Amino acid sequence: MSASLDARARDPEESARLACLIAASRFVLRTVASRRHTGGGDSIDAVIVAAVVQANVRRALGTGAYDTFDEPVPADLREPASVPMLAERTGLPRETVRRRLEALVARERCVRSYGGYVVPVELMSGPTRRALAIEAYEALRRLTADVQRSGLDVGASSVVEAILRPIDPASPVRVVNRATAAFAIDFLREVSRLTGSHEAALIYLALLEAVKSDGTPRRLTFLGLAQSMERPIESTRRRAMVLVERGLAERDEEGFKVRRDFATSADVRYLVAYSADLLRTMYAGIATASGAVDKL
Repeated sequence: MSASLDARARDPEESARLACLIAASRFVLRTVASRRHTGGGDSIDAVIVAAVVQANVRRALGTGAYDTFDEPVPADLREPASVPMLAERTGLPRETVRRRLEALVARERCVRSYGGYVVPVELMSGPTRRALAIEAYEALRRLTADVQRSGLDVGASSVVEAILRPIDPASPVRVVNRATAAFAIDFLREVSRLTGSHEAALIYLALLEAVKSDGTPRRLTFLGLAQSMERPIESTRRRAMVLVERGLAERDEEGFKVRRDFATSADVRYLVAYSADLLRTMYAGIATASGAVDKL
């Protein structure tokens, strides 16, 4: 951690949490990007699909029977996810969730079931899905390494050390992926409350990720953001201007960045504390899920 970034925080603990906020922003962006294919290329659909999967398998995972990738949760053990539950889970409006779910059904990404929606078993298995699961696990390892470097105490030290070891074929990948997906959903939901929408939240996370190691905000162009998020440039510009209007970002002729005093703003201080607590919850959840740490 550089001296200038330390200077932006009141104490070493806050400096470590700020570094974790930036690492968490990077992790969530990568998680959403890797799951876009499940939503047909749309980031918000990807978040909804992830929330549906979370609901479908919440009771089956952690039992030991379906924790590794090789044994997907059978259809008869999947619990449907309702629109109200998904809206509350993601922070999206109910009508948005309902409309997008119907579109996902039309594209065969979800199916209607009694009481809600489920993701078909065939979409949760196979070589492509396995590769995505491993990619998600590796993303967690990178996040964990960033957390360890920051010096933040997130508890569950045995989990942290186990995750940093090379992945084993018998590791409880599904249990771990469920925990990391929950982290991404919860974190994005909280940022969206600050920014006004999930689309603006993703842009704000990109701005946080772009902060240099010395704590200096780095400018991003509208074109670069649009390309990285696979969104139209005008839509990206419009969402970015919302951040400027809310006082979360600064704009110039070339692009925009988080405001200069971002590290000391009340909004970021809140996100810093929230992300630190969420990280502790995630690692604790992995530790208690059917003794998952012993299998890592």
